[in-house]
Amino acid sequence: MKKQLPIFAVFLLGISIWSCERPKSPDFQVNQQFEIPLTVDKTYQFLGADDALLDTTSEDFENLFETSEEGLVSVVKEQKFNFGDLNSAIPEVYVPSIEIVDLTVPPTNGAYTVTANGSSSIDNSTFEFQDSDHFVGMDAGVLTLAITNGTDVSIDLEIAFPEVQTPNQSSLVITIDDVSPNENISNSFSLADHRIYAGEDNEIDFEITVSTSSSSVLGGDITTEVGFENLGISRAEGYILPKNVLLNGDATSDGELDIFNDNEAEITNIDGISDISEHISDITFSNPILGTLYNSNLGVNTTIYAVIAGTKSNDAPVYLTGDEGSVNHVTASEIPDALTVNGEQATEEEVIKFSLDAVDNPSPNQGEEGSNEFNADNANTPTFFSNLPTSIRFIGVARINADEDPDKTHKIVNPVIFDPSLGVEIPFSLSADNASYKDTVDADLGDLPGKDDDSRISEASVKVNYTNGLPLVLGLDLIMLDAKGNEVLRKSDIAINAATIDENGFASAGAESDHQISFTKDELNILNETRSMVLDVRLSTPEQQSVSVKESDAVTFRVQVKAGITSTVN
Repeated sequence: MKKQLPIFAVFLLGISIWSCERPKSPDFQVNQQFEIPLTVDKTYQFLGADDALLDTTSEDFENLFETSEEGLVSVVKEQKFNFGDLNSAIPEVYVPSIEIVDLTVPPTNGAYTVTANGSSSIDNSTFEFQDSDHFVGMDAGVLTLAITNGTDVSIDLEIAFPEVQTPNQSSLVITIDDVSPNENISNSFSLADHRIYAGEDNEIDFEITVSTSSSSVLGGDITTEVGFENLGISRAEGYILPKNVLLNGDATSDGELDIFNDNEAEITNIDGISDISEHISDITFSNPILGTLYNSNLGVNTTIYAVIAGTKSNDAPVYLTGDEGSVNHVTASEIPDALTVNGEQATEEEVIKFSLDAVDNPSPNQGEEGSNEFNADNANTPTFFSNLPTSIRFIGVARINADEDPDKTHKIVNPVIFDPSLGVEIPFSLSADNASYKDTVDADLGDLPGKDDDSRISEASVKVNYTNGLPLVLGLDLIMLDAKGNEVLRKSDIAINAATIDENGFASAGAESDHQISFTKDELNILNETRSMVLDVRLSTPEQQSVSVKESDAVTFRVQVKAGITSTVN
């Protein structure tokens, strides 16, 4: 028994020691540092394909961008308008009927001749003959002649119009022979290709001669009536009185045009601006240009008063206006009543004007090219286009003979040619103050442990490396989104230097650097909810100067996420 006791004691001691040192549950941890398989590597070229700031592969961008020899990119677009015609600008010429009563042939022995002279005033409410060279040419109309012979003998009648010129450039003379006693005759004569020269008195003179070839026993009276009917004007040279002509269709027949009536306004959609508008805001173009291009045969000074509104969805419109003191500036008193905005009379803040060059020798078959340019020197084009309008609306009224100069000879032909278009040119020479551009990329961090998992993230960081070839200072926010697009967390104010800028405002050398970003404990617990990442870029020009952007200018971001995971082993 004495030998067994020590052995038993040793056994009991061993059991006791083992039971004291053995832990009740595993509490050892494994720390594992590894790089998450997430690397966002994005290059945004200014113009290009899918990942460009402006994707020029879209059909909407066909022939939209132009690049100068220096590499400066511009949005260029031209849109023609269809106004129907402006033939209502042609003056109307109305000549009242000329009635000659009681041209008397007395009882005679043998032949007898009697003459009478007279004139008829031309309606000068739209056109005035102010010297002997002024005329209207006619492509339609007739001269009607009604004769009643109240004598007892046959007569011959001749009526001459010294101011009416035939196609062979002689005075119009009409002769009717052998009008029988007590006979009524009505004839008409085409006036196509004839001209009326009325002189300064605006009157058509005539001389009528009646002769007999035999004796008249009783004598009698001869009544003649002359009419100029349905005169169609092919050409007019003289003084055209001022007249307003609508440039758009009056869909409501109320004599007014409304800029927001889609059936009256001409609308130009600018697809390139639409794409820029969807991505970027708060930029100011240094000198965008809106031009009016036209083909016209108007030989009379003409001023166009227009409402030109730039609009984009859900934003208030911006109106193009001329700078005060410029030829494009409009005062309230000269705005035509026909121009309206949402049913209200257009105001100075909504109207601009421009003039058409008068053609010296207008042709009915071909017009002459002309243009007007609205730029930063004469209009509010920087404000207009910096609003990034996706469409431009236009209504207009043409003021014929807006100068009202009585010493000018105006020329107008039928048909009137006026084929206008708007030309947009927006060079990407700009300044920006926190303009913004956003892009969403896939960034699935669902494999990371969450706050309820046995494993946990002990640390995590994001490294952002960039190469900026844009002449713009950038500010970058990284926004983590969950599967529903809700924000999980955000890392803000990553500063990115601008490329070196030369004396012309172009980028000459890219800027490179990197940033390291860490996460708090609370952020680590929700990082695994991330499914996508928004690169929210703010763009500013250095010291608010104006810079110029080339097609090949680009910025590259490389975003890498690293994490350390602590796993608890049971």
